[in-house]
Amino acid sequence: MIHAPWDSAELAAVVTSTGDTVLLRGGVTYSSSSVPTTLFSPSGVTLGMRGTGDRPVISGGLVNSAWTYDAPNSVYASAPYATNVLGNVTEDGVPMKFVAWNTDIATTAAAMSSGQSLPAWSGSMTFNPTTRVLYVRPSSGLASQHVYVASAVAGTTSGIVSSATSSNMLIEDISLRSISRHGILIYNKLNPIIRNVELLCIGGAKPSTLYMGNGIELSVGIRGAQVLNCLAADIFDSGFTSQLYEGTAAVAGDHYYEKNIVRRFGMHGIELSVQTANQTLHDIEINGLQAEDAGTYSWAGNRNGAAVTCLSNAINSSRVSRAFARDVVGSRMYRLYMGYQHGGVCGIEDSKATGTWGQAPISSANGALSQRDLHRNVMDN
Repeated sequence: MIHAPWDSAELAAVVTSTGDTVLLRGGVTYSSSSVPTTLFSPSGVTLGMRGTGDRPVISGGLVNSAWTYDAPNSVYASAPYATNVLGNVTEDGVPMKFVAWNTDIATTAAAMSSGQSLPAWSGSMTFNPTTRVLYVRPSSGLASQHVYVASAVAGTTSGIVSSATSSNMLIEDISLRSISRHGILIYNKLNPIIRNVELLCIGGAKPSTLYMGNGIELSVGIRGAQVLNCLAADIFDSGFTSQLYEGTAAVAGDHYYEKNIVRRFGMHGIELSVQTANQTLHDIEINGLQAEDAGTYSWAGNRNGAAVTCLSNAINSSRVSRAFARDVVGSRMYRLYMGYQHGGVCGIEDSKATGTWGQAPISSANGALSQRDLHRNVMDN
C-alpha cells in the first residue's frame, strides 16, 4: 500500500503494514511530532519523496517572535517553553553559537557573542533548563529584525525513532531539520538502508549538563545497516554513529557507510562507540567520507573529536572491533582518526587531512583488552 500524507495531520494518522511505502510531498514541511513511532514497526516499509523538486522536510522547529529585552545583560528572553528540552536555534536560517548555561544569565551572557561567521554561526544563544527560558544575543540589531527558529516541538526530541524489531526498512530523499536530539535513531533492525538523506541543524542544549545530538544513530540490535550518500551539517555531536549504551550486554554490527559528508560538527564525523559495560560493536566499514570543520567554526564548538573515532568508555568489558575506514578527507579537523580504548582491531587507510588545524591519529589502550590501530597511507596535517 502507498500512503501519501498531504500534511502533518495525515502523516500522524498513517498506519503501516508490511511492505508499505510512505511518500512525503516534495517541498512540504512536516512536524517531527507527527512521525508515528510505529512507522517502521512492520518490515519492508519505505519512507521517501513524492514528486520532484525540493525534498520534503521533517522539522522540529518552532518560530519564536515574542521577546523581552533584558537590558542589563544585553540579551533577549523568550517566554518559558513547555518542557526543558530545547536544541539548536537558528537566526535567519543560520545556527546560533551555543553557550552552555552557567549559574545565571549575567554569568552566561558574559560568554555570549554577537556578530557572524557565515555559514557556521550567527549571534549566540543559551537556555536555562530550570526556568525553560531561551536567551539570544542577535548578530546585529534587534531581535525583531530577525527570524528565530528553535528546535523545541513538544512531544518529540528526535526526528525519526523506531525501536521495534523489523527488517528491510528504507529511508531516502528526505530532509530532517531543527531537531533537538538525534535526526534518525533506530534499534533492532535487520538490513536497514538510509540513503540520500539530509540532516541539518541537529542537537543542542538539553537538561542540566547533558548536551547531545547525532545526525543518524544506529543502536542496539542493528545488523546489516547501510548509510549511503547522506549529508549531515551543523550537528551538535556526531554526524553519523554506530553506538551502544545499554544497561545489559548488547551487540550491533555489520554496518556500512559510503560516500557521506559531514560539515560543521562538534564531536565526530563518524563515531563508532560503546559507552557502557559489556557491549560489542563489530565489523564496521567506512568507504568514502568528507569531514569539514570539527569545531573551528561550528556553532557547537570543538570538543576534541575526529573525522573517524573508534572508542569505548567501558574499560576491560566493552570493545569496538574490526572497524576500518578508507578514503577519508578531513579539513579543519582536530584529528583525522582517534582510537580511544576501543579494545579491538581498527584502523584507517588512504586518507588525509588538509589545512593547519589538526593532530596526528592517536590510540589509547583499553585495560586488559588488547588493542591495535592500523594506519596505512594516512597523511595528517
